[in-house]
Amino acid sequence: MSCATKIAKNITSTCDTQPVAGVEVKAWIGQRTHLVATPDATNPSLMVNLAVTSGEKLYTLTGVKQLLTPSYERIVSQNRADTFKHKFSFEGFEFTSEDVENLDSLEDLVVIVEMIDKVTGNDGTFRIFGLTRGLYPTTDTWSANDIDGARAITMESQDGQAEKYSQNNLLITDYDTTLAKLVELETNLP
Repeated sequence: MSCATKIAKNITSTCDTQPVAGVEVKAWIGQRTHLVATPDATNPSLMVNLAVTSGEKLYTLTGVKQLLTPSYERIVSQNRADTFKHKFSFEGFEFTSEDVENLDSLEDLVVIVEMIDKVTGNDGTFRIFGLTRGLYPTTDTWSANDIDGARAITMESQDGQAEKYSQNNLLITDYDTTLAKLVELETNLP
């Protein structure tokens, strides 16, 4: 017996549906244990509301051009349901003591990105990575003469703790309401 659900709709990959690569230069990050996401009753990979626990907030990660890179990899299993390893890579440009301590503390995070390609209806415009299991650093390197002296960080799902979906989407009614909620959660402290 298979754990997988069966295909439920046509797949159309044509010139009319071809996506545009990339994410906007601002992403939101937060501790997984501080987020409360409400799934849609029909499509459980779609989150229809997002909140943070009392006294917590989302933080922003701002890059330039294509500095922020979310991705995933399917983990195929012969004796378990397939899962997805979520990944998020970026470069750190800040090196004060406070900045170093902040980047050294990255673990069990959720990352929300806004795609450059705003899909019709906006289901898929805001994508969440690490929602149920979190993202943890897997590489964190710095060399004075590489990548213009920036710090290269990749965070991923831990082995054995991959996600059920390739991505979770966030859509609270419409684009404007979803963006307003994310901005509100940036300043959620009392």
